[in-house]
Amino acid sequence: MKLKLIPMQELYKKIPELKESDVATIRDWMSKQPHLPELTDQEIANFLHARYFSIEATKKLIESNLTIRTHAKDLFENKDFMGDDIQMIKDVIVGFPLPKLTPEGYTVIFWKIIDSDVSKYSLKSITRLSYYPHVAEMLEKGPTNGYVILIDMDGYSFKHLLRLNPTIVHQTTLFTQEGFQVRLKGIIFFNGVAFMDKVAAIIKPFLTKEYEELFKVYSKVEDLAEFMPLEMLPCDYKGGKEDTMMNLWRKYLKYLEERRDFFLEESKTRKVNENLRQGKSILSNQLFGMEGSFKKLQID
Repeated sequence: MKLKLIPMQELYKKIPELKESDVATIRDWMSKQPHLPELTDQEIANFLHARYFSIEATKKLIESNLTIRTHAKDLFENKDFMGDDIQMIKDVIVGFPLPKLTPEGYTVIFWKIIDSDVSKYSLKSITRLSYYPHVAEMLEKGPTNGYVILIDMDGYSFKHLLRLNPTIVHQTTLFTQEGFQVRLKGIIFFNGVAFMDKVAAIIKPFLTKEYEELFKVYSKVEDLAEFMPLEMLPCDYKGGKEDTMMNLWRKYLKYLEERRDFFLEESKTRKVNENLRQGKSILSNQLFGMEGSFKKLQID
């Protein structure tokens, strides 16, 4: 099915800071960039919202988003929700927006491993899946005030850590910092495991100071009350009052499956044409030739 895009007039009412003139300014700029594809007004609005309506920051975000998505092929090409990689990983990990927003109006995207078999774990497939939980909903409902990634570490072992591919880690962190079209407010781990320092050792070399500050680790679920009401969690957790984790996951899988055609089309059309680019990419030093160009990180 095609997405039912939120009408722009409704979006302007929902987000008073969003100006029709700003959307027009970005559209005019894009029309003069032959390497960029055409975007809907709703997509442009989401990019503007992500950068707090700064025109120049929005231009940079659009450029970075589409460029990374074009060149990080393992993560963004042929985004078929019914593809083998997604169909396999959906039985290994769950990832969905919690039904209610935080008091600040943030969407919390919940992740948990449900099959600890290390041989089935693939960061590449998980990252491909992770792009789904916000894009369609933003286009259909509009963006929320911010997004928090919440990860339950229960079930992970040190062997999972050893399977992390530094190139995929780099591509993922680069996209999160330079191309993610949301206001990212936190990356929160709970049920922290003994080797969290090793996780940090792998991720931090790729992070700016701004994004380092988004990371928080809590030892137990009760500690999450510091930033969100526990009742927002699935009822599998102490204090949680929402439906069970697996019921919420099944409902969300159905939602994504119904939008398969949208994701397939988006992965084909939302990319840059390097043959038409005028000048050098702002990400050329970080992105081009990234495959195989990074030394393997050592875990002592």
